[in-house]
Amino acid sequence: MSVCLRGSAALPLTVRCLDGFQVQCGSNPISIKRWGRKKVSLLFQYLLVARYPVVGANLLEEFWPHLTIKAARHNLAVTLYNLRRVLEPSLQSGEKSNYILYQGDLLQLNWDAIAYYDVDELLTRRREGLRLLDKGMIEEAVSEFESALDIYKLDFLADCVEQPWIADERSRLHNAYLDILEHLSRGLLMLHRYREASQYADCLVRFNPSCVEGHRVLMEAQMALGHRSRALIQYQLCCEILEREWGIGPSPKTRELYLRIANGEDR
Repeated sequence: MSVCLRGSAALPLTVRCLDGFQVQCGSNPISIKRWGRKKVSLLFQYLLVARYPVVGANLLEEFWPHLTIKAARHNLAVTLYNLRRVLEPSLQSGEKSNYILYQGDLLQLNWDAIAYYDVDELLTRRREGLRLLDKGMIEEAVSEFESALDIYKLDFLADCVEQPWIADERSRLHNAYLDILEHLSRGLLMLHRYREASQYADCLVRFNPSCVEGHRVLMEAQMALGHRSRALIQYQLCCEILEREWGIGPSPKTRELYLRIANGEDR
């Protein structure tokens, strides 16, 4: 279901969903006003999240569940027409869209026409960071994780209305963000960049208080910075959170770290 782009009328798209919702055709941003009705941008976002071809009946159920089939099909046709006009204002009647692909009752975005999607870039950088980390290339991995965090400005479609599929994607990407924070803080610790490790680990435990790895990085970083008392307080905080949230105590690994710090041992 791939097509070739037709000259200047079909400029590659740049799509951002981790810093509000922004779509750009070539160097021309699509204004909020141009999207018009909310269903138009929602349909585009739905196809972004779906990635693969969507059956028309699923779209009817998702966007117009309380209408008759005939009325829902009419609304879908109108919304699709408006979406095509938003993306390609000069598209002629009966002319195929470069950005929306049809095959029978299936509908999807033409991913060949999307030059940049910040979600994909975030996940690519995360994967590359993990690969480099696995190879022991710590500095390079840290650089990838830092680049990934530069992409994640806000939660996925943070300024959009709540939809179950938006909430699910938002949760998935937020978990990826937390994973990046965890690996980045640990990588910085391994590079002896203790202040930065402490800052990212602190951010991690603020978003996810029961993340034991975040607490451990904070303890190690604070100890390395000469803040032994802060490290011990962090351990107590970790214990309190684990007991309150999960009804469990610290793992042997965490307790061993505590004992080393309490005894004033080097890392």
